[in-house]
Amino acid sequence: METNKLSIHPYIRLIFLIAGIAGTILINEFAWLLLFYTILILPLFIFSGQIRKHINLMLFGMLPIFLSFILLYIIVLKGSNGNWHFINLKMLKLILVTSIIQIALTIPSENLIYTFKKWGFKGESLITILGAFTVWADVNYRAGKIITARFSRGFIGKRTIINKAKQFPFVLVPLVIGILRTSTERAESWEQKNILYLVDKAKPEKLNYQLFLNILLLFVSLCWLLLGIIYKINIS
Repeated sequence: METNKLSIHPYIRLIFLIAGIAGTILINEFAWLLLFYTILILPLFIFSGQIRKHINLMLFGMLPIFLSFILLYIIVLKGSNGNWHFINLKMLKLILVTSIIQIALTIPSENLIYTFKKWGFKGESLITILGAFTVWADVNYRAGKIITARFSRGFIGKRTIINKAKQFPFVLVPLVIGILRTSTERAESWEQKNILYLVDKAKPEKLNYQLFLNILLLFVSLCWLLLGIIYKINIS
């Protein structure tokens, strides 16, 4: 399967997003959360070719949060307001919610318009959401160019993940300035070309969705939500 090419129908994608997050919030059993992550979330990242992005998220997003939890609850508060089980449970729930959002909103570029139209977006709201996805792609592109330039000028040693992470303070300012300039130019260009009308009237080509994948996601998502509701009722 090609990278970022999970053939998920827009409605199934939305159900997976809502039911997955709702079930994760409702369930407080570490074993159930870990099972859901292991049998569904992790395989989705592997089969979609996004496992590297997921690992980066764990290293540079979740790991610092985990360490900050340890610093706050174990070292500073000495476990008075939260023990190891509390920290691990909160971290796993945070990882699940973040991963569900990452999977649900990683949409093939050729299917963006069709997906968001199915979700009810139109007019200016459709342009806004499409622009947000365009900006994210621009952020990745520009950040890569800035880091490459710093490598070529000898400011960085080896091309390791740690060295790339250390470049964040140097990348932030030129990245924000570049994104603001590009966003302004893009908005003016879209207005001149009447993109709002063209996008609103466009009839994008549909993708051939994988039947088994969509049925599986629908079934597991609804079961996960139902499990969360039952769990919440039983502990009330």
